[in-house]
Amino acid sequence: QLPRRRPGFARLYPDLHIDRIPGLSCNLLEAYDGNRLDAVIVKRGGAGGRGRVIWREPLVWLAAADYQLDFTRPARLVMLAPPCSYREMMIAALDSVRRDWVAACTASSLMGVQAAVAGGLGVTLLGRSFVQEGMQILRAPELWPALPMTEVTVLGEDRAPALVEPLIMFLSHSLAGHDALTIAA
Repeated sequence: QLPRRRPGFARLYPDLHIDRIPGLSCNLLEAYDGNRLDAVIVKRGGAGGRGRVIWREPLVWLAAADYQLDFTRPARLVMLAPPCSYREMMIAALDSVRRDWVAACTASSLMGVQAAVAGGLGVTLLGRSFVQEGMQILRAPELWPALPMTEVTVLGEDRAPALVEPLIMFLSHSLAGHDALTIAA
């Protein structure tokens, strides 16, 4: 969500330099642990309980807007390649209700997952804030298992608090206006 909010942040903090490095939480954590990044914002599951939770949002099942439920066939899943915590949660959730599934599309990026879902290639699991035009949230609890909240954490406040805190505060306030998210206290 940062790209839409970055212009406002840049106006408030014109002298702060940000290297925005998108990627999987596991890769960002590896770079952080190797001291190649000063701070990271990652999903909590991958951080192993480290860091401070800065927001939460519900996970949802997403499909194309014109997707028709057909429980006589295996669920067609759109996923990222392993390692991916969303992929693992999606498979575990469907296995828990004995819902058959097939990997319909393995994308290399979140944007690829969103495009494949919007294009009707299958269903995925993401945070509610990732819903885009052309998508719907599936609400058939009998075969689409309930999902937990996801938490996003920041690591690095102790390394460079003067540099990290303005960004964290800005993101927290920006995200507070997004109805899909709950800011952590």
